[in-house]
Amino acid sequence: MSKKLSLSSICSDDENRIIDYFGLTLKVIYYNDLHAFQNIINSLLQDNQEMNTLPMVRPQNDQESGILDLLITQKSYAIYFEPKGRDWLNSQQIEAHLSELDVQDCDVKIMFLLSNLKETNLHERIKESIAIAKNLDIILQPITYDDLLKSIENESDNFDSSFLDNIVDFKNYLNIPNFPSDMENATIS
Repeated sequence: MSKKLSLSSICSDDENRIIDYFGLTLKVIYYNDLHAFQNIINSLLQDNQEMNTLPMVRPQNDQESGILDLLITQKSYAIYFEPKGRDWLNSQQIEAHLSELDVQDCDVKIMFLLSNLKETNLHERIKESIAIAKNLDIILQPITYDDLLKSIENESDNFDSSFLDNIVDFKNYLNIPNFPSDMENATIS
């Protein structure tokens, strides 16, 4: 059973507390600017992949039964984030999450592997999991904390100053000593 996101995180470990804060941030962005949310997700995807989170509005839409005066549709999607603070590449865990995501009834399925790793051979290390995801029609994308914060920063013109202050506070939290992060290069200010 999932728990509700809260600023008062009850998680005892950093990686779950951090993903709660990222989740709350993405939730606020989603509710305030759906275009910004879509741009953030799409900026994290590689290989020219995109997803559309926006509704399609079609007036005077031809159907077999006649002409509908207005049709509003939206593709469904599921986005998983699996955060790790250290070397986390456990193919069994990744593949178990892929199996869970595979049974989701939605049009687009994405799993972000969120970590602090910047190694150049990361895709090589998880190539078997990437192949399994591709066969399941799931996008499997490793990203860093810095990637996620930079994608949010790129949409900062869409946010008010108090929200941006929260992002700066969060960046400072990620810079605490002993937190295994790549945040020293993050540029949100």
